[in-house]
Amino acid sequence: MPIISFFCKFLSFFAGDRFLFSTAIFLASFLLFLIQPMAAKMTLPNLGGAPTVWITSMVFFQTMLFLGYLYSHFSIKLLGVGRQKRFHIVLAIFSPFFLRLGFPDSIANSASSYPIWWLFRELFLSLGFPLFIIAATSPLLQLWFSFTQDLFGRDPYFLFQAGNIGSMAALLCYPTLIEPNFPLSFQTNLWIIGFVILILLLILCALRVTASQVSNFCLQGQNDPIPPLPLLKKVKWVLFSFIPSSLMLGVTNFITTDLAPIPLLWIIPLTLYLLSFIVVFSRKSLIPNFWFLTLLTVMLPMFIPIHTYHVASPLWLIILYHLTVFFLISVQFHGAIAEERPPTFHLTNYYLLISFGGLMGGQFNGIIAPLVFNQLTEYPVIYALAFLLVPVRAFNCQQRSFPRCLAFLSLGLNFFLIFESFDAFSKISINPSKAAMVFTLIFMNLVSYFFPKVVTIALATVFAVLSFNISPSDFEVKSGRSFFGVFQIFRDENSTNHRLIHGTTNHGGQFLQAPFSRKPLFYYYTESPIGQVFKELNAKSGMLNVGIVGLGTGGLAAYARSGDRFTFYEIDPLIVEIANNTEYFTYLKDCLGSCSVELGDGRISLKSALENHFDLIILDAYSSDFVPVHLLTKEAVQMYFRKLKKGGILAFHISNRYLNLEPVLGNLARAGRYRALTQLYDPSKDSSIPKSIKPCIYKSKWVIITRYKFNFGNLPNDDRWKAVKENREIPQWTDDYTSILKLYHE
Repeated sequence: MPIISFFCKFLSFFAGDRFLFSTAIFLASFLLFLIQPMAAKMTLPNLGGAPTVWITSMVFFQTMLFLGYLYSHFSIKLLGVGRQKRFHIVLAIFSPFFLRLGFPDSIANSASSYPIWWLFRELFLSLGFPLFIIAATSPLLQLWFSFTQDLFGRDPYFLFQAGNIGSMAALLCYPTLIEPNFPLSFQTNLWIIGFVILILLLILCALRVTASQVSNFCLQGQNDPIPPLPLLKKVKWVLFSFIPSSLMLGVTNFITTDLAPIPLLWIIPLTLYLLSFIVVFSRKSLIPNFWFLTLLTVMLPMFIPIHTYHVASPLWLIILYHLTVFFLISVQFHGAIAEERPPTFHLTNYYLLISFGGLMGGQFNGIIAPLVFNQLTEYPVIYALAFLLVPVRAFNCQQRSFPRCLAFLSLGLNFFLIFESFDAFSKISINPSKAAMVFTLIFMNLVSYFFPKVVTIALATVFAVLSFNISPSDFEVKSGRSFFGVFQIFRDENSTNHRLIHGTTNHGGQFLQAPFSRKPLFYYYTESPIGQVFKELNAKSGMLNVGIVGLGTGGLAAYARSGDRFTFYEIDPLIVEIANNTEYFTYLKDCLGSCSVELGDGRISLKSALENHFDLIILDAYSSDFVPVHLLTKEAVQMYFRKLKKGGILAFHISNRYLNLEPVLGNLARAGRYRALTQLYDPSKDSSIPKSIKPCIYKSKWVIITRYKFNFGNLPNDDRWKAVKENREIPQWTDDYTSILKLYHE
C-alpha cells in the first residue's frame, strides 16, 4: 500500500487528481466500446449474422450500462461515499475472476435453437460482472472526484468528456488499427490487460478521496436536507437524451440504406453523437453556441422538402446535410441537459436518467420500430419531435445582427436542392403541390428569423403529417420491413418486370412476359458466370444437388431441371415471404426440380447438411453494404468443402460497389491449395442479349473454387475466366481475424 500511495502522490504532483481520474474514466469507456465489436465477432461462428444476434447484443450492452449507472446511484445512496468506495474496490478486485472471453463450439446446437436466451446468458456469464464494474466507473469516479482536494472538485461534470473521448477513440481505433492488425485472440488478451490496469487506477482514485471531504459532505447533508429533483426535470432529461439517441440510429439506417450503403459509414453518426457530448460538457467552449444555432436555423427548414421528395443528389451534399443537422440537434438537446446539471449530490441520479433515455432510444429504433413501421418512419417522426421540442436555449441569441447573407444562403440551397430533385436543369416540371412547398419554405425561412419557436411548431406539425402520408412511388408495388431493413418491390414503367430493392441495392427481379418469365435474369443470366457454371455441370453430371446461401427473388431456381434438388438458405423471413408470393415472383413455383427453403443463417444451416452431398454451393450474400464476414473465413470454406462432393464447385457472387472481395478468396484458395477462377461479366459487351431484356441484365462478378482443376471442365479454356488475384498484404480471413479496411475499391 505505501508503494501505491507514493505512486498516486507522484501522479498528483505533476498533473493533479484531474489527470488520474480522467485517465481512469477514459480507459473505462475505451474498454466498454472496444469489447462490443469483439464480443459480436466471437458469436458469429456459432450464431451467424441473424438479426436476433445483433439486437440481443445491443440490448445486453445497453442493459449492462444502465445497470451500472443504477448500481452507482443506489450504492452511494445506501452505503454513503466512504463505505461505497471500499465496497466497489472489493468488487473490482474480484471481477477478473468472473471474466471469460470466448464461446465454446460445443454449445453451437443449443445456441441455434434458442439464440436470444443463449446469447444473453452467455454474454452475461462471460462479460456481465466486469462490464457491470466498467459501466459504473464514470459516474462513480466523477462523484469521488468531488471529494478530492482538487480545485475543480466542485464541478466534476467536465470529466464526462474523458469518457466520451475514450468511447470515440475505441470506436475509431477498432476498425482502423486494432481489427486490421491483430487477431481476435490477441485483442482479447489486450483487453484483459487494459481491464487490470483500470482496476489499479480505480484503487488509486479511491485513495485520493479524502475523509475530511466526505465528512463535510455528510455534515452538510445533516444540516441542509438534500432537495429532491422535480419530476418534470427528470422527464425532460430522459426525453432530451432519448431524441438524439434515436436520431443517431435513424440517420445511420437512412444514409447506409437509402443513400449510400458504404461499409463502416455507420461510424460517423456515432462519432458525432459522442462529439456532441464532448462539446457541451467542455469547461470552455471552443465554438460559441451562436454558430451552432445559426447553422441550425438555416438548415432546419430544408429537411421537409429534402425528405418528402427523396432528394438524393448530389449524394455527398445530402449525406453531409443529414449528418450536420443531426449533430446540431444533438448539440442543442445535450446542451440543454448539460446546462441543467445538478449539484454533485444528484450526480449519479442525473447520469442514470440520461442513460435511461439513451437506452429507450436504442430500444425504440432497434426493436419497436421494425415491428411497428413498414418504412424507416421513425426517422422523420423523431425529427418532428425534435422540431417541436428543440430547446428554447436554441433561440436565446436574438441578435438582430444575424447575417442576412445566411438567410439568402439558406434560400439558395433550398432552391438548388428542390429543383435538382425535379430535374430542373434538364426539364422543369413544377406542379401546384411542388410550387406550394417551395413558397412555404421561403416563407418559413423569412419568418423563422422573427418567430423561430412558432416556426418549429409549424414544422413539427407539417412534417409529422407528411411522415405518415407520403404516397409511394408510382412504380412501387409492395414494401415491407424486417430486422434487416426495408425491402421494396418495383415495376418498370412499361410493367414488364418486377425488381426487389433494399435501399439502393437491387437483389434481383423477374421478367413478367413470356418467353422470358421463366428465365434467370439480372445477376444470374444464362450467359453470366453462374450460367456458364450450370452449363458445364449439366453437361457432365446427372441430377444436381445445389445449396444456395441467399434467396433473393429465387431467380437461381430457374436453373433447376427435373430431378435436380435446390436448397436455399435464407436468413430473412420477409425475403422468404416475398419470393413465395406469386403476385410478385414465380421462380419458386415454376421450379422444374425440387426447390426448398431453410430459414436461418447460411453457415449455421449448412452445418446440418449431409457430408459429400452437394455438386454446387453458391454463396450469394455479398452485394449489399453488410458483408457477412463469417461466411468467408478459412473455417467456413473448409466446412463448405466437407459438404461438397469431390468434384463439387464453390461459387461466390462478389458483386459489390464498394468492396473488392477477390483477394480474400484468392488468399483462401492459396492457403487451402484449391483451384480458383474469376470472371467479371459486363452485359454491355454481350451482343447476344435480346433487346427487350437488356435492361434486366446486370453486371456481375463471380469467383469459383474447387479442389482440382479438372472439376472446372472446359471453363479454364474460356478466355473470360481469369486466375483469381491474391494479396499477401491482406492476412487470411479466419474466425479469429477479419477486416474489410483494405478491401475498398480504388
